Order: sequence, then structure tokens, then C-alpha cells
Amino acid sequence: MEKLIKNHLLVLNKISSHFNIEVFLPYGHEIVMDCASKFNVNELIDNNKRKKPIYDIAKRNNVSQEILERRKFGLVSAFDYPD
Repeated sequence: MEKLIKNHLLVLNKISSHFNIEVFLPYGHEIVMDCASKFNVNELIDNNKRKKPIYDIAKRNNVSQEILERRKFGLVSAFDYPD
């Protein structure tokens, strides 16, 4: 998590802005990251699902199953960057 904002989100924002590409990262806000850090790994992910709390909230708010189950494409990993 320490590397995520500095080495990933800020870099992504800088590069995308340079090319006039808008990238929305609703889970990328520091407050959201701080809240996520309060969960243990098993509460956040399992073998079938990532972002389990977000999935559960979306399901409770009637987000369609089609959207919940669609293939997700991630961006580059923060852990690929050296310190």
C-alpha cells in the first residue's frame, strides 16, 4: 500500500494527463486506501473475487450481476516499480 499511491497512482495520473486521457480511480483516494488497510487480506480477496467489500456494497445496491461478474482489466502493478 505504501508504494501504491507514490509509485503507481501518481505516475498513472501524470502519464495519462500528459496524453489528455482521463482515468478515474474511485478506489484510489487516500481515504479509501486507509479504510482498505483496516481489512485483513482474507476480508478483501479470495480465490474467486477481489475487492470483496466493494462487491458486497454494489450487490446490496442492486448493481446488475452482469456488471459484477464482467471481466476486469487492471492497470500496471505498483509492485513492478523498484523502491
